[in-house]
Amino acid sequence: MASLPVSAIKSVGSTSNPWWRYLLFLYLLLLSTNLYYCWGAGGRNNLLIGAMFLVPLWLFLISIDIKIILPVFGLPLYMSITAACHWTTFNYSTLMFSWMFVLTFAFIIACANKIHLRANQFLLFLKFLVYSFAAVLLIQHVSYFLGLPVFNRPEYYVSDYFCFNSLGTEPSYTARCIFVMIYCYFSLSKTKSLWEFFKKEKWLILSVLYICFGSGSTTGLFLFLILILLNLSFANTIIVLLFLAIAISLSLHYEITAALRVRNIIDSVLSPGSFVEEMQEADFSGAQRFIPMVTAWENFDWSDIGNYLGHGNRYAAAFFSRYLPYSITEGDDPGGIMSSYWMDYGLISLALLFGMAWTFCFSKNQRWKDLVVWLCIIVASGINIQNTWVVMSFLALKKYVISQEPQPPDVRESVAIHE
Repeated sequence: MASLPVSAIKSVGSTSNPWWRYLLFLYLLLLSTNLYYCWGAGGRNNLLIGAMFLVPLWLFLISIDIKIILPVFGLPLYMSITAACHWTTFNYSTLMFSWMFVLTFAFIIACANKIHLRANQFLLFLKFLVYSFAAVLLIQHVSYFLGLPVFNRPEYYVSDYFCFNSLGTEPSYTARCIFVMIYCYFSLSKTKSLWEFFKKEKWLILSVLYICFGSGSTTGLFLFLILILLNLSFANTIIVLLFLAIAISLSLHYEITAALRVRNIIDSVLSPGSFVEEMQEADFSGAQRFIPMVTAWENFDWSDIGNYLGHGNRYAAAFFSRYLPYSITEGDDPGGIMSSYWMDYGLISLALLFGMAWTFCFSKNQRWKDLVVWLCIIVASGINIQNTWVVMSFLALKKYVISQEPQPPDVRESVAIHE
């Protein structure tokens, strides 16, 4: 199967019209952000949902070779067949949202091919997004300290001093988006080291650090550490770890929320008692992401054919309602793709998702790094969660621009363009 395809360049048509470029960046913006004022039932992003309803029309009008996006449809088709085979638990809205996200992903790929997206265009957009998240977070902090209404902050965060969501639904959502953005930016920046990157893009890095610490997200600290470790030599890794140890110690001294949550999670893992109970007591938010995964794999039955083919949607919610130490409500997706998703749609569906990522998202000479970044987001996200399609879309665009732009030998993608 071809890499993010450029083989149909002859059939793409004229790229002089900026319309498709504007649409591409608009959909990336909507996919990456979530304004509290646009939330609907269950915290759904009504602004994004409205835009996704128009995607079939854009795909019809964009006029590209269908072979470019054809492989993405294997996943939703299999999900549809699995859901139909278990019609007693069929949930049309869940399946509809899955189709909408996949079609939006296909449209983003189609747009990149249509406009021949270049690295400088993508880098500029990534920088705009990071600065936007940092600016909104700064507005939230200033508003809070002045006793003013906090922009785009859900009411249930008010009691937490260092818990701000910026342009996301919650701090961890923001942290994961920023992690993907800065990884893609660094991969395309043509800098050979993190130090060189910092000297060149110091304000961008400072903005990322401000978001990680200022949002109060434990996820942000872990992901930032992973980003550093992916791009350092062993000696430099030791130095950075020492620096981070000092920074976290100071953060604990001043009782910064993110650092306190890191300590609580580590204490729960090292505790001799029950992992589930200890982690839930130490950090309930983090526990909701990892306890379902632990529970699901502890109860995995290798002889159950449903685990491979799928049990139908809503099966996972019923399963976890018997095991988890907290209540599960209608529409919940406990643990995301690595627990609920494969229970509902089977390990085959999980393999199809991985195959889609391998085809469209993983650059040839950065494949293992892309895989680590992808897994960091996927393991705790559901199939109908924006974070999942943020990492899929941004990695796909990174792979595409690498295939189009001349790059240094260590990051150049070998692409055959068939005339």
